[in-house]
Amino acid sequence: MTWWVSGPEYIGFSAVVDRFRSEHPDLKVLNSSVKGAGREDALAALAARLEAGNPPDAYLAPGGEALASFAGAVPLEDLSGFVDEHGLTGAVRPELLELAAVDGTPSAVPVAVQRVNVLWSSVELLTAAGLDPADAPATIDDLLADLQAVRASGIEYPLALGGGTAEVEFFESLLLAEAGADGYRALLGEASWDTPAVRRAADQYLRLLDYAQPGFDRLAPSSAIRRVVDRKAAYAVGSDAAVQVFDSADRVYGADYTAIPVPGTAGVYDAVVEVFALPAERSHADAPLAWLETIASADAQGDLAAARSGIPVRSDAPAAGSGTYQQGAAASLAGDELVPSIAHGIALPPARTAGILDAVARFGADGRIEALITRLGGAQ
Repeated sequence: MTWWVSGPEYIGFSAVVDRFRSEHPDLKVLNSSVKGAGREDALAALAARLEAGNPPDAYLAPGGEALASFAGAVPLEDLSGFVDEHGLTGAVRPELLELAAVDGTPSAVPVAVQRVNVLWSSVELLTAAGLDPADAPATIDDLLADLQAVRASGIEYPLALGGGTAEVEFFESLLLAEAGADGYRALLGEASWDTPAVRRAADQYLRLLDYAQPGFDRLAPSSAIRRVVDRKAAYAVGSDAAVQVFDSADRVYGADYTAIPVPGTAGVYDAVVEVFALPAERSHADAPLAWLETIASADAQGDLAAARSGIPVRSDAPAAGSGTYQQGAAASLAGDELVPSIAHGIALPPARTAGILDAVARFGADGRIEALITRLGGAQ
């Protein structure tokens, strides 16, 4: 069961299924994913099955705290031996394996990873505004100056933003820029949200919203990248998945668009991790382990990354040396300081994640920093 039911994700998933069938011709795959469902609807359907005591033999889930919440409903297989036997310990960054563990026990296999804190830009619109696309903004103040220059060139709303998780991706990137990786991690614990860094991030968020298109909160998270692709906005913050949107429109990295870490977050990889998990008690004992062997392999990881225009979790996967953007993203994954994303449920339990999503959405509507601080603290 997955939410990979359309687009590049489905293409990559289908390639892995084909690989599995060639390796195990005696086994059949029953795909119980909900057709047409998005990620959140699919996760709701998964949660309902787990609550009813009817788990899939294998399922896709976000890593970190989201995975722990699913394991709380139906315990997961201990994959300690599997991780060692299949070379994941040496091929996958330790922090990613930790995000596939529950209470320190390996309980899933990381199969996809994306970086959230990426600033995408339109080369054409920056050039038209008299800016050098190669001279990327180093600070949020630099970004604000660039946005003003693009507005002066005739683009009234040069910053694209989407609603829901996209708002929190944007806000958490500013938190990272102001608090740094250590300060960000402290906020994920019991630290107070009433800090100068959080207040600075909130202030920057409001200043940047002045350049965002009206009604962004009612749009799909992916809509921001589409505005940059269509040259309606010069900048947007979004994950590595944006490459899929640029590729589908035949946009060329470096010529039509560029990407950098959100100013102030260079050297930090804000990670969204997707994992495959096996319930400890399931309908079939051995076949799901065979599936896990396939999707955890370097070749299958290459299939997934290539279809998604992304980078593989495994450092030894064949897609690791693909396009220019992917090479840079792979280097970031290998060497940058890694933190878990709030927006996608990796960093915090579901209730806290929902509280922060609500707090940021309400802040975008009312602009009240004191109320935001109170709500963020209440989300603990």
